[in-house]
Amino acid sequence: MGRAAARATAALLRDDAAAAKQALEELDAACRRINPEEDETFGSGTRTLDQALHKVLGNTREYVGAGELDRAFDEFVWVQRTCRQCHALARERGLLPSTGPLWPELDPPGKHVETTQFVGQGP
Repeated sequence: MGRAAARATAALLRDDAAAAKQALEELDAACRRINPEEDETFGSGTRTLDQALHKVLGNTREYVGAGELDRAFDEFVWVQRTCRQCHALARERGLLPSTGPLWPELDPPGKHVETTQFVGQGP
């Protein structure tokens, strides 16, 4: 989910509708819905956040599909906020580590060169 969310963010920043659509589809597929009977495990607040997440994720996907990338970007901020709120709640309940990163860095450092030039631009 984290990788898909990061790819969606990057695609929306670049106005790349095709990449955003793919990343959002992957995020949606990876994000199962929490059922009412799981309230005992996760708590009702978590299920409420889960419902909100699926709502704003669906809205984001619809905006991308309609070519409204500015609106999709604005809506995707709420996807990210909902994820963060749910993570905070899970930390409080002891379901996630209380401090530190929730998972390792998404992209390990590699041998790549960053440039300020565009593809095809001469040195």
